[in-house]
Amino acid sequence: MEERPTVVVASASEGIRAQLRLTLGDERFAVIEAEDTRDAAMRVADQLPAVVVLDAGLPGDGAASLVKVLRQQPETAEIRILLLAPRGARSAGLPGGVDATVGMPATSFALLRRIEGLIEA
Repeated sequence: MEERPTVVVASASEGIRAQLRLTLGDERFAVIEAEDTRDAAMRVADQLPAVVVLDAGLPGDGAASLVKVLRQQPETAEIRILLLAPRGARSAGLPGGVDATVGMPATSFALLRRIEGLIEA
């Protein structure tokens, strides 16, 4: 049996985590959830996922800080990062180092397609 890609979903919003858990949590992906930057950093280090999905409003040190840490560590530097940003957010206010962004709210289909695209890239 082929191993499923792991996706870490980091958001303080239970609604966002639930949407991604339902969208991804079938036989295609292993979904690991985190509620803040510290929890997300620990889960990424433990799992070395294919993709990290970060809510732009992630509590703790914030999504930008976590992206910077992940990009600086050799073992996590190549992990794909998808940022969930408020719809209409200005790109100048978004952290650098992310591979893709999705404006929220977004459809489950749009999230799935973006994550699959990052894994295939």
